[in-house]
Amino acid sequence: AEKEVDTITLPATDKALEDIDTLTIDNEDVVVDIPKKVLEDVQALVDQKELGDAKIIVSLDKQDKQNVVAEYDNVELGGSVVDVQVYIETKDGERIALNTFTTPVTIELTSEGKPGTWIYYVDGDTFIGAARIEDTIRGQVTKAGTYAVITYTNPYVDINESDWSYYAIMELYSVGILNGKTENTFAPQDKVTRAEFSVLVARALKLEVGEASTFTDLDNEAWYAEGIAAAFEAGIVNGKSVDTFAPNDDITREEMAVMVMKAYTYLYGEQPAIQEEVTFADQAGISSWATDYVMFAKNLGLISGKGNNNFKPKDSMTREEAAQVIYNLLIT
Repeated sequence: AEKEVDTITLPATDKALEDIDTLTIDNEDVVVDIPKKVLEDVQALVDQKELGDAKIIVSLDKQDKQNVVAEYDNVELGGSVVDVQVYIETKDGERIALNTFTTPVTIELTSEGKPGTWIYYVDGDTFIGAARIEDTIRGQVTKAGTYAVITYTNPYVDINESDWSYYAIMELYSVGILNGKTENTFAPQDKVTRAEFSVLVARALKLEVGEASTFTDLDNEAWYAEGIAAAFEAGIVNGKSVDTFAPNDDITREEMAVMVMKAYTYLYGEQPAIQEEVTFADQAGISSWATDYVMFAKNLGLISGKGNNNFKPKDSMTREEAAQVIYNLLIT
């Protein structure tokens, strides 16, 4: 495949850099913002006396896209691929690369805008935290090398792009917060237990595992033990009674509202004021201990009703509803 290389060359002298705050290179598919501190770090790779005859070179090399994802399952290329290099060239033609950026460099790549899309650092086999804006994705990087826009593909036969919960499911799947019931089924309508939702919250908030909980009906060796213990220690979940948790009970929608608002407070440090009074047609059916939490969660857009302005507080929560709520929590 044909490759394109954009190269910017500038003198390495202090005078040449004095008016630069950020060096921006824009070649349509890729935009790179290089802070002045990075350029100064490149200068420092050679003796001060050599700078008068040296050049700083920034190279953006568009890579052969197919090679990036060839060895991975359940991923596809979701946009552009570029190799970013910054180096200094001395008078005699020697090039010295700056491999690590002490001040992050911002890269913006074109993206197809699908859920589960991230910037992937190919050389380090890691994903970069990124923000998506329309048909671009932007992240801050601290190393030179090759970066690609990668999208996780849908492995599940029972969900598709037309489903209202698809975006949330694929986002959580792509970062390992939520998995399917099997390798190729998600079971969106299956009910969620109290243990499952507790573990989901613990993963989403990256809670530290503390001491094992003291509920008598929990197996502290079970798959859910660490997640429940972490969520309980963080003040996000409570038992059904002082000494029982009921891990296998389906979680109700009102229980979910309480947990998600406690998770919100844990994440953001405070519970917001109610902006508008929320009244569901079945408001009287919401337990007194859950009413305020339901109103807070509805105001924040974390939860919604189930048609005809009903909340259905005692209904069991489904897996696709859980995915949407956790996704809403993380992007609020």
